[in-house]
Amino acid sequence: MMLLVLLLNLESLFSLANFPLYALEVVAMILSMTGFGRGLVETEECRCEVEVRSLNHRYCDVTIKLPKQVSFFEPKVRKLVQSKVKRGRVDMSLNLVSIAGSTREVMVDYALASEITAALKEISRSFSVKEPELTPFLSEIITIYNGQQQEDVWPVVEEAVNQALDALVEFRRAEGEALLGEILQMVGRIEATVDELEGLAREEPLLLQNRLEERLEELGVNVDPQRLAQEVAFIADRVDIREEIVRMRSHLEQWRRVMKEGSPCGRRLDFLAQEMHREASTMASKSRDARIVSLTVELRDEIGKLKEQVQNIE
Repeated sequence: MMLLVLLLNLESLFSLANFPLYALEVVAMILSMTGFGRGLVETEECRCEVEVRSLNHRYCDVTIKLPKQVSFFEPKVRKLVQSKVKRGRVDMSLNLVSIAGSTREVMVDYALASEITAALKEISRSFSVKEPELTPFLSEIITIYNGQQQEDVWPVVEEAVNQALDALVEFRRAEGEALLGEILQMVGRIEATVDELEGLAREEPLLLQNRLEERLEELGVNVDPQRLAQEVAFIADRVDIREEIVRMRSHLEQWRRVMKEGSPCGRRLDFLAQEMHREASTMASKSRDARIVSLTVELRDEIGKLKEQVQNIE
């Protein structure tokens, strides 16, 4: 019966779970994935300067640029980075300079120089262009060694790297605090909308039942009360949004727990945002009340904004 499609459940079938509103009492640190840090350590023999930047990334993607003479430090440096950064694209550059007056030795990789020269000649011949200069590659060919042993240089490098990483984490923490304020406001608006939806869902069955009865009376159609009650119960079960509201509140409760744990939590929050959007879409497709449909549109829009902000959380 087409007219019965307009009908929702009896009010008794729409008794929704009464969850109290809660405030997100976040006590852990939330980190942004965007940041910058710098470290500088200088001794009598050398000067080490480190810069590190981080951007959004789904995983922890680390790129490290080291001078050739200390390239063997990369595994140690990478381990330091991964100990303090759990998510994001990290670009680190390190510059190590010998102080004037220290014992230095200039080493030239003649074999590499020959290979690069041959490659440049081949490029010139293949593309009929002027042979490129070797100058840009001198940093790869010539190494200035200051005579220090690996165990002497590493403490300087380690301290400079840790300084840069600590500055990066502090930058990300400050960004995270600002981000957290915006996220809490969004979650508050989502909660308020869910509460409003719950109230309308309680009213909708009686409203639509009265509307249907008026329509049947206008058409002069007599329907057996028992049969009508059966059809009403069937349709009400199909359009009941009670389960979606309960799950939405469950997702919000999980959101609160995850944020209390602190970073790294971005990927879990992203998953919860997807699930909340799914529940909002289901409510929109099931309801026959224009007010509820309108609210679910606002709800999905707010969840979409929340999801965008979550992309910035470690």
